[in-house]
Amino acid sequence: MRFHILVFLFCFGLQTTFAQNSLEQKMSWYALANPTSNLFVHFDKNVYSNNETSYFTAYLIKEAKTAAIKHKMLSVALIRDADSAIVLEDKFLIDNGLSFGSLTLPDTIPTGNYRFLAYTDKLINGLPEAIFFQNITIKSSIDPAFKANIKLAEAVNSESKSYKVLIAATTKDDRFLPKPLQVSYKYGNVLKNTLTDASGQSLITLTPQANLADPNIYVKLKSEKDSSFINLALPQIKNKAIVKFYPEGGNLVAGLTSSIGWEVKDQQQMPLALKALLYKNQKIIDTIETSSMALENLP
Repeated sequence: MRFHILVFLFCFGLQTTFAQNSLEQKMSWYALANPTSNLFVHFDKNVYSNNETSYFTAYLIKEAKTAAIKHKMLSVALIRDADSAIVLEDKFLIDNGLSFGSLTLPDTIPTGNYRFLAYTDKLINGLPEAIFFQNITIKSSIDPAFKANIKLAEAVNSESKSYKVLIAATTKDDRFLPKPLQVSYKYGNVLKNTLTDASGQSLITLTPQANLADPNIYVKLKSEKDSSFINLALPQIKNKAIVKFYPEGGNLVAGLTSSIGWEVKDQQQMPLALKALLYKNQKIIDTIETSSMALENLP
């Protein structure tokens, strides 16, 4: 009897070891098929002013398909979020996975949201093997060369099946501009260019798009070297409610009373305050509703 027990334990131990080795092999194969480098870039801060210097240090923390010593060049670019334009870029040497340097922001850079993009010179399938993003905000005291505003001139109704958005621009002292402005706008998958008229206005007609994750229209106005960016959230014809339930403890157990949290948001991840009917065996037994934060508990 003792012999059989020892054999059983020995076999069990072999099965466990085999399972562990198999998992390790699969993880190794996955790492070979999907190599990634852990590039981290430490910037001195995330809010800057125009004509300020940004200092950084970059580290290749983990090697992937290419050894860290073979990464020789780090490219750093400053990209404007509004139109993904490259405002500034430079290159720096990498020595044994370490690089550092600085970038001086232009004194004419306008206020807005930007991001630093850093990547090395080693590519896999045409893409950088090591890449890093850092979102920043730039504050500037420079006044734009012109003033611009945007408003919804006409919403969608039974007669008009489209939005009408009015864009208007004037000089800083509220006079007509000497030349028309170039207008570039983006709404959903629509990207078009136009010009303002003699009075500095442009009326844009947009067909509503369903289930947009971002319902904003983004507009760039340009006059020679000066640019301005404005946007407007367009009202959605139909809001698609995304409902999630969170049982207490993670699971519901038959016969046990528990609480269930539920959450309702729209396509833009904004909370929705609404009411819902609770059914049992095809009969309404209660009316429930979410708060202004789109959260509520079900007993």
